[in-house]
Amino acid sequence: MDFSNVAIPGLSQTTVNGLSELDAKLKELAPALARRAFREAGRAAADIWVQAMKELAPVLSQSTKEREAGLLRDSIGASVTISKVNEAMIVHVGPGKQAFYAGFDEFGTRRMGAHPFMRPAFQNHQDDVLNVFVDELWQALGELAE
Repeated sequence: MDFSNVAIPGLSQTTVNGLSELDAKLKELAPALARRAFREAGRAAADIWVQAMKELAPVLSQSTKEREAGLLRDSIGASVTISKVNEAMIVHVGPGKQAFYAGFDEFGTRRMGAHPFMRPAFQNHQDDVLNVFVDELWQALGELAE
């Protein structure tokens, strides 16, 4: 972008070249900022579920040969991605792959009773998650507008 001044007696004129380039950059930047705002709001909301699951996750009183005490609880996390194809936000919340047995704890087996921790966390905190998501998104949009 460049500016050129033309001085005419009694009249000053400024020409700005490169506005189309600036407009193109702004159009590129706006979706990226919106994706970032959605991702950050999604992360804040997902953290509520992560904390709730960690509080409810069954923990062995001591490690065994097959399972480490607290591994299930400690593996619980979240990831947030925004699809570039359809702009959908995808939030994954739950135990990591190292706690492959989480489903056995959640639903039980024929030899072991169920110890639900994922479903209650989701069900009991849906409203909180939605409220935090909306609040965080509004805050991020307000910051972008400043």
